[in-house]
Amino acid sequence: MGTLARQTLISEKDYLSAERDADIRHEYVDGVVFAMGGASRAHNLIATNLVVALGSRLRGTGCRVSSSDMKVRLAEGRRYYYPDLVVSCTDARGEPDEYSESAPVLIVEILSPSTASTDQREKLLTYQSLPSLIDYLLVSQDEALVERFTRDEDGWTYATFNGGEHIEFASIGMTLSMNDIYAEVLASGHP
Repeated sequence: MGTLARQTLISEKDYLSAERDADIRHEYVDGVVFAMGGASRAHNLIATNLVVALGSRLRGTGCRVSSSDMKVRLAEGRRYYYPDLVVSCTDARGEPDEYSESAPVLIVEILSPSTASTDQREKLLTYQSLPSLIDYLLVSQDEALVERFTRDEDGWTYATFNGGEHIEFASIGMTLSMNDIYAEVLASGHP
């Protein structure tokens, strides 16, 4: 027979307090914390490309881009995730703290072998429950492929992009090329 272990649940307040001083980031799901792992070179290049491209275009619009150190608060504080990129267009003074966003319009997850299934199922469904969210992107680091889920008045639509195509963001009213997302990644032989 296997070894039995009791799982201890922690409160949202205790999680947020501990997370501020933690050396390793943790996501929080219904009282359970999950340590976050490191990212590959391709993952970091893609994230940097997205932050630079979107950040420069959004400057002065009232929207802000945050990278993987900003949590998204979901389900009345029962879940906190660290997406690879988040764009919010509300007044930051209305957020519960300096470390979380609660009303993002765009969320990007860069897929890695250890997180892909969570990003494609659990996070997809949880993020889609956010009334503010309009675009959710899943970006492959193994090939030039982006999956986009976009909310409109009829629900969610799904589209894929590859090669030299351009991705339209309904959430922020702009377009970004696949070449912008994968710059330097493609040049370095990845993906």
